[in-house]
Amino acid sequence: MVCCAIISLILAGVIWPIRYVISWLRPSKVPPLMWQLSLEQDATKSMPSHPKFSISARVKSFGYALSGIGFVIRNEHNARIHIFAASTVVALGLAYQIRIADWLVLVLAISGVCFAETMNTAFEYLCDVVSPQKNESVRRAKDIAAGAVLISAFGALVIGVLVFLPYVENVLRAQEVI
Repeated sequence: MVCCAIISLILAGVIWPIRYVISWLRPSKVPPLMWQLSLEQDATKSMPSHPKFSISARVKSFGYALSGIGFVIRNEHNARIHIFAASTVVALGLAYQIRIADWLVLVLAISGVCFAETMNTAFEYLCDVVSPQKNESVRRAKDIAAGAVLISAFGALVIGVLVFLPYVENVLRAQEVI
């Protein structure tokens, strides 16, 4: 996972400057990946404006993000299951007084599952807007996104077992001595 992050940072460091130079040499009114649900809508009117940095805008942005997380927790049953599992892991970590390195691995696993679940939820809502009617390709895309959540949850389970196994073994050995 660390290798993927390093490779991503290297690629981003190479690609972003190239994109900047290209956009500077060839400016366009509409970003190349911008799409619209309504073809009658003027593309330049729907473009987001880029105001100067302001703290109040950042606070609002943070509020929107928290609102989205709250929506996922309130409306997605699987998200609540993941939160319960994460709470259980944190409680076990506190009870076993696990090392900081183990906490780091567990936090990455928990955040990976939460990230996958929220992205899956966003993807499903977006698919429902773009294609409200039944569509085999949309169904497959939703199934694939749900599969990504399952993969991350299974990986987190394996990480949890590998982290807690030595602690549980130590407790069992200590009980045998007594």
